[in-house]
Amino acid sequence: MSSQSHQCYGGFGRFCRYANAITRVTQDEASGEMRVMPKSGLSALTLRSFIDRWSEELTQYYDADFGSTFTGLQPLDYCPDSFVKGYEQSKQIDDCEFGDTVVFVLADLSTTIDLSWVPPHIQKKYKRAGKLRRKKLRHQWAYENPMNRIHGFLVMKDVTNEQHKQVTMCIDTICSTYFTTVKGIGSDLMELAKDFSKEVGAFDIVLEVANEFSGNGYASDEFISEDEDSDSEEEPDEEDSDSEEETDEEDCQEIWYPDDDVMNILSEELWKKCMRRGSDGKNVYYNLDQEYIEAGIWNYLNCANETEDTSKLWHGTEKRVITDKDDPQDTEYGGFWYLKGKRSQAKLMGFYEKFGFKEDPEVHTDWCIFSDIPYPAMRLPLE
Repeated sequence: MSSQSHQCYGGFGRFCRYANAITRVTQDEASGEMRVMPKSGLSALTLRSFIDRWSEELTQYYDADFGSTFTGLQPLDYCPDSFVKGYEQSKQIDDCEFGDTVVFVLADLSTTIDLSWVPPHIQKKYKRAGKLRRKKLRHQWAYENPMNRIHGFLVMKDVTNEQHKQVTMCIDTICSTYFTTVKGIGSDLMELAKDFSKEVGAFDIVLEVANEFSGNGYASDEFISEDEDSDSEEEPDEEDSDSEEETDEEDCQEIWYPDDDVMNILSEELWKKCMRRGSDGKNVYYNLDQEYIEAGIWNYLNCANETEDTSKLWHGTEKRVITDKDDPQDTEYGGFWYLKGKRSQAKLMGFYEKFGFKEDPEVHTDWCIFSDIPYPAMRLPLE
């Protein structure tokens, strides 16, 4: 592990580290082909690489801008008087720059499978269902919807900051889809997180155990002050800067960024993969809000950074003071809502512990990484 790795905060230094690390963890070194994960048999790649590979199919299925443009009907050479929709991919979709967030997916890249196929237990429901119910089942399970090729996803973020300068990666979100029969997805995602973190020179991986209770007692940001609202509206005139960039970048391929429609599609589809059912098999719940997942996806696809000056470290959040460690307040780490949330996710925390994670309150209180909501914080030291 390079002792200088934490000094290349962002910009070109981060690009080199991330690009090299992504290549190493998503490609098989021996064959040069896409890496197939050992437990699930799925391929590991970034979300941009996935969209790049299935851009035409995504554009056609959702009728949204996934980087391909409709060029008209094209004749089929092997079938006279038959036509298919033609698409042209003129923008750079695959990764060409990075912020502090990366999104990986585990996907089925097979091109020989019947796109209308659904698992046997869904076929039984399908036969008894009406037209609308069948359409919904296909949307959830069949590869007619290209997003169903994604069986799990992982959002990772560099949370190194001025208060904790050792390179630290955070598992922001990790999810295996409810709509799959493939096993071992969570384990493969954890291994992928460890591999990528080691490749970028991290000393630790941290995470928060999300739950529906720990945030109780905290007011949500339901309004924006007049000053903040006026500041947000006073944006610089982009027309002049755009015209200047056009003259400098006429020969460069345009980079694809998602519009609002695509962001809504991606966040909703990935959020729905986080769906779980209670022990009774009926109660449906989500540990994460769609807005939270959308924020991680947006940060990745738009190459966002916590700091405007990427030559400097992010300042970090504030240290979290526990007024009385023997008797913390209800909304503090170790308090009532923390304990209720921790008990509700005992099984999940046990899963993380299998990979070497251990709860470490100092990550929450002293590392200046997370918000003040007392989710259980866990840490995995990397050798």
